[in-house]
Amino acid sequence: MFKKLKQVFGGDDDSAAAEKKFVDVRFKEKYAEFKDKPHPEMHYLIVTLGASDSGLSAADLKRFLRDVQKVEKVSNEDCTKLIKEHETAVGHESSQKLSVEGLHSLLKSAPQSIFKPENTKPWQDMTQPLSHYYIASSHNTYLWGHQLKGEASSDAYVKALGIGTRLVELDCHDGSDGEPAIYHGKTLTSSVKFSEVIQALKEHSFKMSPYPVIMSFENHCSLPQQAKMAEILKQILGDQLCTSLEPLVKNNLLPSPQDLQHKFLVKGKKVRPELEEASDAEEGEDIEDDEEEDEEEEQGGAAAPTDKAEAKADKPKKLNKIAVALSRVTALQSVHFNDFEAAQQKPWQMSSIPEKRSLKFSDSEDAIKWVNYNKRFLCKVYPYGLRFGSSNMEPMVPWLCGAHIAALNYQTESDPMTVNQAWFGHNGNCGYVLKPEFMRDPKATYNLQDSETFKTNPVEFKIRLLSGINLPQDQLSDIIDPFVTIEIVGIPEDQDTQKTRTIQNTQNPIWDEQKSFNIACPDLAIVMLRVYDKDTVGKDFLGQYFIHAACLQSGYRYIQLEDQSRSPVPGAFLFVHVSVERQGAAAAAK
Repeated sequence: MFKKLKQVFGGDDDSAAAEKKFVDVRFKEKYAEFKDKPHPEMHYLIVTLGASDSGLSAADLKRFLRDVQKVEKVSNEDCTKLIKEHETAVGHESSQKLSVEGLHSLLKSAPQSIFKPENTKPWQDMTQPLSHYYIASSHNTYLWGHQLKGEASSDAYVKALGIGTRLVELDCHDGSDGEPAIYHGKTLTSSVKFSEVIQALKEHSFKMSPYPVIMSFENHCSLPQQAKMAEILKQILGDQLCTSLEPLVKNNLLPSPQDLQHKFLVKGKKVRPELEEASDAEEGEDIEDDEEEDEEEEQGGAAAPTDKAEAKADKPKKLNKIAVALSRVTALQSVHFNDFEAAQQKPWQMSSIPEKRSLKFSDSEDAIKWVNYNKRFLCKVYPYGLRFGSSNMEPMVPWLCGAHIAALNYQTESDPMTVNQAWFGHNGNCGYVLKPEFMRDPKATYNLQDSETFKTNPVEFKIRLLSGINLPQDQLSDIIDPFVTIEIVGIPEDQDTQKTRTIQNTQNPIWDEQKSFNIACPDLAIVMLRVYDKDTVGKDFLGQYFIHAACLQSGYRYIQLEDQSRSPVPGAFLFVHVSVERQGAAAAAK
């Protein structure tokens, strides 16, 4: 039986392992193709758009692409080529018109994806100061898993870079052989050599994106091993190591990602400038370790009397001695966050705020002050210290207040990571996304709770959920009763969730339901589609697709469903019709 099926589906290996792989993968994929038939809506399109029901001519297809799919530039010649390509793909080599099957093939091609093709590459202005961008950032990048007992590896950095991160974290400690090592202190995690990680960063940082990589150091090393760190950085990275941003600052603003292409920036503590200029490399200076204190206080490790300020003043400061040699190669200086005025802060100085404090800022009158602070200075938000299982915070909270860096555990598959990928996919997944103008302009007043303060174009987003195709079966049952939820996450005014009715006992449901959403700030919104199987005790996850609202294409679209690790579910799609219309434009048209 297996050999007969191989003649149909292909394959050369006759082993038992190959047979099992065939049953698990190849058959499912091919069976999905057999079930993947054109939706009845396509027959309707052929009849209504074509001069006859035999198919669409080049002129008919041009009208469809222009008026329905909203393709701005398309010629008759383009359409003739598309007809030939997609009719050939469905076995109609001699056809001069686009059949129902050919239209089905066309709509499943990459240019007809729900995701705008122009957003698959960096398209935004990359010449603005660094403080005008969101930056894709990973937390404890060296770990594969658990914060207390996970494995540390340079491969974890390679994976994070491959996903798109531009900020990586290195927790540096003295190594037993005289060479610095990276691991999570006071835990049971394994370690990896500092030099091995720097070499991996050198080899992999710019394969996906040319824009700068920030290496955020948590430094626990002795002075000699800090000097060794500086030596390794200079030896491996050479001219790609940017050792100072101060000469590149213009009008009190940082240089741009464009200015810093293929450069590495170290973020860490620095000694006083006069000491850095005058001292020998072996010397150092005691610097307060305020980030560790903030984390302790957030976890409840610090005392909490009525007068917290007085208690903090009485508590002995934690000091780390910083080597001059390492300070000299540190371009972004870590400084304690004191207040939003930051009168003495320099453009190349950067603060870090714990997750719980960021939640307080965002949910109070401080939100406006924080937004204005983030127009001038880089700010990193790091996750709650008790997230031992490497769970993730919700990155939308700091992003909505203009914080540049929401550090996530890239090793953990979760909704926050999927939101992160959708967010940075907006600009070709290059690791940098330009903030909206009202979050960059020093004169603009942006209030998270008041959409009237946004200088943006609100849109009406309509999605007609036509059908599901080859939805995956639940692991415990061959029967599924699928429904879809559509959720908008963004500013408070835009938060909304709607769902379709449940269709019983089918992997190929037809809903034909339209849902409408008014999105006041599409620049700060993510659309989340999830497919569930309804059962007697709740619901089971079947697939999902997240997309930045600014990346949506209008028209008929197939949506490739993904699992919770963002991998495609073979053969599983939603077929939808999307309309994205500026509300001002709609009002003018009426």
